[in-house]
Amino acid sequence: TTLHRAGPVGLARVRHDGARLERALAAGDDHLALLAELNRDYVRANITLGGVADLIGICYALLIVGGEI
Repeated sequence: TTLHRAGPVGLARVRHDGARLERALAAGDDHLALLAELNRDYVRANITLGGVADLIGICYALLIVGGEI
């Protein structure tokens, strides 16, 4: 979906931002502020997947990082 909506550049951006989120979580940084920033950027660039899909993805990532799955 990201590739369709934003092309290769948008997909590369999402991957880069995912790595930023991983680093923020590992370092104990304010990941919620980062997510809020990314959300604003993604909405502005029309690369967001949509409310429910975004939340499912973030929840899944947090569960993995937290070692719960």
